[in-house]
Amino acid sequence: PDLFVSLFYICFCLVAYRAIYSYLKAKSLNYKYILTANLYQSIFEQAPIGIAIVDDDDFISQSKFSVRNMNSTFETILGRSSAELEKINWPDITHPDDLAMDYQMFEKFKKGEIEGYSLIKRLIKPDGSYAWVSLTITSFLDKGGKGANHLCLLRDLTTEKEISASLEESERCHAILLSNLPGMAYCFLDDEHWHFNTVSTGCLGLTGYSMEQLMNKKISLKNLIAPEHLKNVEEEWQSAIREKRPYRFEYEIIMANKKRKWVLDVGQAHYDENNACAMCEGIMLNISTRKNMELKLQRAYEYDEETGLQNVATLFNRLRKDAKKDTKQKRGLISINLSTFQRLSMVFGFMYTAELFKKIARRLALHSTKKCTLYRTYENRLVFYVKDYEDTQNLVDFALKIKDELCELLKVERVGAGLGILEIDNDEELDIELMSKRVLMASSRVINLDKTEVGVCFFDETLEARVQREETVKKILTEVVEQRGSKRFRMVFQPILDLRTNTIHAFEALARLKDETLGHISPLEFVPVAEEMKLIVPLGWTIFRLSFNFLKKLEQLGYDKINIAINVSAVQLFANDFVPQLFKLIKEMNVNATKVTLELTESVFSSDLNMINNILIQLQAHGFKISIDDFGTGYSSLSRERDLNVDSLKIDKSFISKLMLLSDEEAITSDIITMAHKLDHVVVAEGVENERQKEYLIANNCDFIQGYLISRPLEEEDAIKLLADTRKKLK
Repeated sequence: PDLFVSLFYICFCLVAYRAIYSYLKAKSLNYKYILTANLYQSIFEQAPIGIAIVDDDDFISQSKFSVRNMNSTFETILGRSSAELEKINWPDITHPDDLAMDYQMFEKFKKGEIEGYSLIKRLIKPDGSYAWVSLTITSFLDKGGKGANHLCLLRDLTTEKEISASLEESERCHAILLSNLPGMAYCFLDDEHWHFNTVSTGCLGLTGYSMEQLMNKKISLKNLIAPEHLKNVEEEWQSAIREKRPYRFEYEIIMANKKRKWVLDVGQAHYDENNACAMCEGIMLNISTRKNMELKLQRAYEYDEETGLQNVATLFNRLRKDAKKDTKQKRGLISINLSTFQRLSMVFGFMYTAELFKKIARRLALHSTKKCTLYRTYENRLVFYVKDYEDTQNLVDFALKIKDELCELLKVERVGAGLGILEIDNDEELDIELMSKRVLMASSRVINLDKTEVGVCFFDETLEARVQREETVKKILTEVVEQRGSKRFRMVFQPILDLRTNTIHAFEALARLKDETLGHISPLEFVPVAEEMKLIVPLGWTIFRLSFNFLKKLEQLGYDKINIAINVSAVQLFANDFVPQLFKLIKEMNVNATKVTLELTESVFSSDLNMINNILIQLQAHGFKISIDDFGTGYSSLSRERDLNVDSLKIDKSFISKLMLLSDEEAITSDIITMAHKLDHVVVAEGVENERQKEYLIANNCDFIQGYLISRPLEEEDAIKLLADTRKKLK
């Protein structure tokens, strides 16, 4: 029994050990299974590709094998859930264009001819869009045969396809751009000659060279660049490389046919690991049309269209640039003033003078050199800018040479010109406006002196002082006219003596200007300025008012027999409203016209006699007396006097002065008096300064005299005092 028990115990232990061993082994296997299952599930669910089990052309139902027959990535790619896919056949969601190839490969797979296959196809989503996928079919559990299942793997290629399509479109656009580029793209090596590494097809149209010609290192970029631009291009490229910035430059290239073309070169350097320039890439565009237009606009800005000469803007720019240079070379301006052409335009028309001006410009331009350039500044103005001459005499000699040219060109036209010379002071700050004013001042001065000759005037301080004086006179005259009088403008009165009674018969009203700086200003100075400024008419009315005021004052003081003589310029006399305005003024001021003598200057008599007489008749009918001033000079003569409706004449003082040099028999003054009396005209002699002259005039029956022998021109108070003294003597 013990043996039996022992054997039983041993068998029990063995069985127990076996059971425990099997249990432990089963437990280990179950753990591995669970681990493997979890690992599989994790991979299955988290795989970046779609995984599904497919039965022929149907998707396996969810319950046939396991809980999941396809992972979520598979559903995401197709845009459908597992439940939805169970109701759909595989061909139903395949793009029609891909279906034939898919069927062909799948049939071979089912027949066992191939173990699996892969292809790229499109799967249709519920919204009608499609997903590009990489499809892989392989056996699952069973190999081939009917009812065999197989594994389907999908990798989503939609994003890759979109990127690929975008790249293809970009490449297509790039190719189209390069093929239609009005130039060429290039890459050149940063070697001594800038040899091309690559160029686009546009090189032929741009340069005339083919791609092969440019890339075989026979023709480099430096060979294309026009020589005069090469240095600037090299400097700009080197600067861009040093500063690691894009390059942009415009220059001319020389084409294969030797013609030139303007290009815009835009590029960027590429650097190696050592930060050194390895190559340069860029685009070269044809800008010839735009550049030619720019050059035309630039020429229009810098050149005068009519003459082809550089214009005043170019001259001023050149003056500014030269002023910035640290140089002591002599510089000067010679202004050629042809303002007299306005007279020619009035006679022959604008086109005639324009052609004449161009002819002169072409002729004078022949004197232009690197150191002497002719510019068209303003209308009828030319200027030579002369540099680096030896001394002032050289500048004057050149001006005289130009004068000779102008004399020859203008002698037929009977007009003059003015040449103004100005030396530029390098030590003074540049003032272009002042320089222009000074050189114009000099050229205008000689024209004013003689409008039919070509004169030369060198600007200096004396001329400037003279012109400044003239400007001051202009300001005074403007003030007088605007204010109808001024403290600086006054009237003085010179007595006219009646030789028959030896009493004062009248006063001649004479205008005077006086300035604190300039002192007394003679009528010979300010009257021409007033005429030039077109102020002589309003100035004349001021003189009338002041003269009439004096006459009225004399009447109030009891000197009602005294007359007054007033000078009238031709400009004022021939003004359309002179007669009615004068009548209006004497009515307004209550002046007796019979006490007023209007003295007409000799310039009046150069006009039409009928027109003059018509005016004079109206004035005489109103009571005014008319006198010819400065008789015997200019246009006035006895024959002229006979044809005019005048009451008296005033013999010019030049005849009276000669009485001191000639014998009574030689003097013709007596003949003038006699002839005037025969015409029933009263005679006044002016400029009488001594008794001998007075006695001669009395002996020859002159009516009135005027001059320093009687009195100088007097201020208003002094004239009244003279009358009072004369009255006392008579008493």
